Amino acid sequence: MDDQRRAFDVLLDLERGDRLAVAVVDQLGEWTSWFAASLAAVVDPELIVLAGPIGAREPLAQRVRSRLADLLPLAPLVEVSELGAGSVLAGAVATASDRALQMALDERLIRTG
Repeated sequence: MDDQRRAFDVLLDLERGDRLAVAVVDQLGEWTSWFAASLAAVVDPELIVLAGPIGAREPLAQRVRSRLADLLPLAPLVEVSELGAGSVLAGAVATASDRALQMALDERLIRTG
């Protein structure tokens, strides 16, 4: 079973009120909040966008918003990615495309320069 399917199962179980699923998403919300708070202390973002199979869902976002309000005097906005679970792949493709273009340009400069 792939990770996306397992994440979807957790979300379905969460909607049914399954205690283990609630505990999993609560813990993920806690970890995500601490990470986001640490990041916010350094770069002071106005917005944090959650993505991925579970991250791009409102149940996690609600937990992160609530916890960040406790952790930070001025918490950033927390939103869910409109790309859903595909946002991670889209970001990887964009990063790889940018890197390939930069490598091609660097190679051209070396040959002509």
